Amino acid sequence: MNKAAKNLQLFYSNLVHTTCLAHALNCLAEVVRIEFPLVNSLINTGKKVFLKAPSRIEVFREKVKDVALPPQPILTRSGSWVEAALYYCEHYAEFKEIVNDFDPSCAQSVADCQSALKNYGLSSQLSYIKSHFSDIPDIIKKLETQNLLLTESLGLIENFQKTIDANKGDACKKIHKIE
Repeated sequence: MNKAAKNLQLFYSNLVHTTCLAHALNCLAEVVRIEFPLVNSLINTGKKVFLKAPSRIEVFREKVKDVALPPQPILTRSGSWVEAALYYCEHYAEFKEIVNDFDPSCAQSVADCQSALKNYGLSSQLSYIKSHFSDIPDIIKKLETQNLLLTESLGLIENFQKTIDANKGDACKKIHKIE
């Protein structure tokens, strides 16, 4: 893209190349995913529990009527992984109760998910993600909209950077180094 922009500047002298800010935030979300392996394990195993399992889906819907099934994030869209982490943070107690009621011998996915839920520190990692990185999916969606002014895009990124700068956790420090 840089090479194309340089060639086009010959014809358009006012042309300015900007890096896709949504892509940059997706890269930061990928760092968040790597920094929280317990949450990543929960998300990976949690989505498999209800995949192609109508009886488990039915049990889930009976116990929590107003809650959607766990999301299935797309790895190439790291913002969706953060959204899944936010889901598990909000519905952690209900999800844990439902999954722990299932017989672990019925499916390997259930046993794996129950094992992930037993990890000490999982709920604190979920809370950390919610308190520090919950803005990422919303900012990515805003950046992907059409007709967003460059000043507005940069304002979104600057506000997010201020939030990261204000936090002292290890994951925020690693993200700060990347920027």
